[in-house]
Amino acid sequence: MSSAEFGGLLALFFGAPLVVLACRCQQPTPPPCEAYKSVDLVVTGRVTAVRPDPATNSVTATVTVLKSWKKRAPAEITVVTGDTCAYQFVVGREDLLYLFAGESGGYTTNRCFGNRAAKSAAKAIQWLNRCGKAF
Repeated sequence: MSSAEFGGLLALFFGAPLVVLACRCQQPTPPPCEAYKSVDLVVTGRVTAVRPDPATNSVTATVTVLKSWKKRAPAEITVVTGDTCAYQFVVGREDLLYLFAGESGGYTTNRCFGNRAAKSAAKAIQWLNRCGKAF
């Protein structure tokens, strides 16, 4: 049963409409070279904290940077992700992140940019090490 069908069943049982939102990326996950060109910073980093903000439907993650490409990154950065395509940060996991410069010195991202757990990003990291500008 799909989530939309399940939501419809819940609405029938409780007599209220239920909105089910799903992420639909405009295009498939870009290859590493396209993702690299389109963002301000690429990093591998370990997620050290995740703070949801229900008021804005967003999540702020604190990430310890292990390696960066395109420009030098501070040792620790904050990354905000939100909306229906929010990237799912997991404390303790090492991630490959494609980031846009945000307000107040932080960064933004979402799951459509090519972000993933570093352990499943070997080909992208190989490309970055070979063709990207590392710091």
